[in-house]
Amino acid sequence: MTNEQKVAIIDQVINLINQADKESLPIMVGTLTRPFGLNGFKMAEVGHPVFDFNNRYFVYLERDDGKLTVEVPFYHDTLKEFIKFL
Repeated sequence: MTNEQKVAIIDQVINLINQADKESLPIMVGTLTRPFGLNGFKMAEVGHPVFDFNNRYFVYLERDDGKLTVEVPFYHDTLKEFIKFL
């Protein structure tokens, strides 16, 4: 993951914080310890931020063309072994 991509993710999180109610903010809990990807989206590399919100972990993935970023949710039990917690 390039520095530009990391900055873009941070900007998205800041936008979420500005739009969200202060009581319902996602919390960064750690980073991925292995790569993860979906067809048509850029790969989330080792070190990609992981957030916790509403009893789910999630990561942001950007579409290959860069026009859309999606939130990919996971159950806690599914992803916890692949997170380096803060």
